[in-house]
Amino acid sequence: AKKFTTDATAGGSGLTGQLEMFNERMKEEALRRDVRREAEEACMQTMRDHLSEFLQNDAQNSGTYEEWIFALHPENTQDASLLQDMEYKEVDSRFYVKESDHR
Repeated sequence: AKKFTTDATAGGSGLTGQLEMFNERMKEEALRRDVRREAEEACMQTMRDHLSEFLQNDAQNSGTYEEWIFALHPENTQDASLLQDMEYKEVDSRFYVKESDHR
C-alpha cells in the first residue's frame, strides 16, 4: 500500500504535492473543456449563419436539407453520376444520424 505523507513544500512528493498536482490537472482539464465548448459553440453558430444565408439568398434551390449539406459540406457528398448514369448527389449517411449536429 502506498503511504501518503504531508509535505509543506510546493510540488513535494508528499500529500501536499500530490494534491497540488491533482489541482493543477483539474484546472487544465477545465480549461480544455472550456476551449472545446467555445469551439463547438462557434461551429454551431457558423452552421446556423450558413443555413440562414442559404435559405435567404439561394433562389436556385428548394431549400432542402440535402441541398444545404451540399453547400455546407461538399466534401461529404458523393456525385452519384460519377458512379452511375444518374444526375443526383448523395449525402454521407452520417448526416442522417439523430445525434448529428446537423439535424
